[in-house]
Amino acid sequence: MLSINDIRVECGNKEGPRAIMLSPMMAQWDGGAFCQPLLDWLANAGYSVAVYDTVGLCKGTKDLHEATAVWGEFLLEHEPNIDLLIGQAYGGAIAQHLLANELAYVSKFIGISAPTYCDSLLREKLNGVLIDLNEISAEAGLKKLLWCIRPDTDDTLPQVEGQAPVGTVERLATGLKQLQSADARHIIADYQGSALWIYGSHSRLVNTVNIVPAQGRSDHQSVKLPHCGMHPFRDVPLEAIKAVETFLQEAM
Repeated sequence: MLSINDIRVECGNKEGPRAIMLSPMMAQWDGGAFCQPLLDWLANAGYSVAVYDTVGLCKGTKDLHEATAVWGEFLLEHEPNIDLLIGQAYGGAIAQHLLANELAYVSKFIGISAPTYCDSLLREKLNGVLIDLNEISAEAGLKKLLWCIRPDTDDTLPQVEGQAPVGTVERLATGLKQLQSADARHIIADYQGSALWIYGSHSRLVNTVNIVPAQGRSDHQSVKLPHCGMHPFRDVPLEAIKAVETFLQEAM
């Protein structure tokens, strides 16, 4: 039976405002290492932070609607008072869909390479990874995904040592399939809280067309960071932290 400690790590001030982050899909949960600079900054700023393994709770769900429902029910039970919702990539897509109902009360949202809308080009790229994953091998699919999340200025082929982690196919296939149907444009248009989207100018996946803030809202901002792919807090951590800091100061 799944324990909450299998999919959650926490840090920061337990008495501070609650920040919840939903991770990108990954072959194996890394305990929040994917965004460590952000976690450290939030903890130092006084937040109580919890990072969740998004796929860990909803792997095997049939579609994005079901995955969102699973996460909505879970968060209502375990995280009843969220001040800041953060999601990266697949986790960010689910987070934006949660803003429709279960988490509409959350006053601040940050999306990191988080598509509001998956267009045909992004669907094609995600499906290409899925094909390699299902028709060649787990290692081939993982290698292609790792290449896709790097900046497009880096053509170095990633190395996958030995066999891919156990469960790679199920974990990655869940996210790759469900992301293709992401469309939270009407949800974001109705969302009353402040929102920030951060994404990379050299991303091979999520780009400007996939980020759709509400029109005419000064408290909905998108920031394209230079020299960066799908992992801003890995590629350009100082610039990414600055964008978050500015947003949270303005949203107070």
